[in-house]
Amino acid sequence: MACEPIAGRFFTVNWDDFQQVARVRAVEETDGDARIWDSNARRAGTEEAKRVSGSNVAAFLCRRAKALLTRTKEPVEAVLSMPVVPGWFVSTGLVAAFGLGWALSAVGQEREINLLALPLMGILAWNAIVVIISLVALLRPSRGNVKRTRVEQFFQRISAWKSPSAQNVVARLPQRARERFQELASMPWRARLTSRFRVWLHVGAALIAIGSTAGMFARGWSRDYRAVWESTLLEANGASRFLGALFAPASDVTGIHVPLEKIPGMQRVEGRDALHPDSARDWIILYGATLGLLVVLPRFLLLLLESVHTRAIPRRALQSVEWQTYARRLLSLVEGAGAPAQILTHGLSADAASQDRWRQWAHLHWRDVGHVDFQAVPVGAETEFIETWQSAAPRVLLVFNMSNVPESEIQRELAEGIIAKLHASLSSAPLLLALDGRELRQRWAGFADGESRLSERLASWREIMNGLPVEWLQAEVEMGTR
Repeated sequence: MACEPIAGRFFTVNWDDFQQVARVRAVEETDGDARIWDSNARRAGTEEAKRVSGSNVAAFLCRRAKALLTRTKEPVEAVLSMPVVPGWFVSTGLVAAFGLGWALSAVGQEREINLLALPLMGILAWNAIVVIISLVALLRPSRGNVKRTRVEQFFQRISAWKSPSAQNVVARLPQRARERFQELASMPWRARLTSRFRVWLHVGAALIAIGSTAGMFARGWSRDYRAVWESTLLEANGASRFLGALFAPASDVTGIHVPLEKIPGMQRVEGRDALHPDSARDWIILYGATLGLLVVLPRFLLLLLESVHTRAIPRRALQSVEWQTYARRLLSLVEGAGAPAQILTHGLSADAASQDRWRQWAHLHWRDVGHVDFQAVPVGAETEFIETWQSAAPRVLLVFNMSNVPESEIQRELAEGIIAKLHASLSSAPLLLALDGRELRQRWAGFADGESRLSERLASWREIMNGLPVEWLQAEVEMGTR
């Protein structure tokens, strides 16, 4: 169930939802021939998701992915999926944890229970260390630049068995789709696996404590255990203070008195039996209650915190800058409720991909832009174009090819003519200028000083247009040249 609303603008996003969004994006960004979804299907899915989701970006991405996946018969999910941790893998570990606790309760115990040799001390010490580490892990920020780990490769092999039909899909999907999907989903997958692993550790620690308690009660049911103690380091007074402090919380909860007055008679000295060993019944109950209070309860609280953290990982991933930028790019493909705009291009081929890119630029500048109309200015016939051109919208974006060397007689006069026509039509919006430098960046990609060359070319364009009442599109180089 994807992206179900909780209230108002708040939506839950689970891991399956995130994978759906990543699958669609991976296919779209690698499917240059539009074999899986053509432009009409993508635009229809975008319009449907925007209409239902409103301004909630995460809900928009989830609903759009769901809509597009229902528009294809290709089982994309069979190929583009992150490794799954098998249920038997986790169950085996948890059963082993319970068995370990059961076995620990019998260490050194035959007919007498040595209170200072119980696994309680080790379990409590280990638990305190792990609780501190878990709290630090919850509070510290996660590192973003982590390479693919052996753990991911291990679970990838477990999940790698595919049916013959899925193998056929591999050939039909774009060649780089799987690689791109890994790039998009690996980091959230690792963060989620780490968080889930901590959840399993908390459950395992609680099961060790429960198993140890169950083992003690099971043996106490069929055997008459006596409680004693012995120590090289502690005398009777020291043992009384230590055991009194250790079992005080359990005593307060259960109401069972800690029989500290019997401690001196319970001591084994020089291998001889204790003079007055006490019945182990109350000590076993205090032992189990102590594990419950100091191990099971803290681990349960940490488990709840970690579970909330785990469930929030997909939603936080979709709130990152990268995914927000992707969402804005998609939203630019559909009309908004604002005024329309016209995009004029000079020296550029207006293919579908380029038009989508320029439409995105217009959307980033005018967030509510309505219908976008495209018109090419013929190279060499700029004067004739200006004479016949009439503004079809109050907003105009003029896109130049950054590869061309700007000239006052051509590019500046073209901008001046368009500005004059806009003023004549009483449009209050200034002319918006942008540079498309994809072609130039590809041409200079092999040069060591390619970036400096681009900066110099940008400066020359701005110098040519200096003094004109125009507005440059923000980050035109970063957007238009990549």
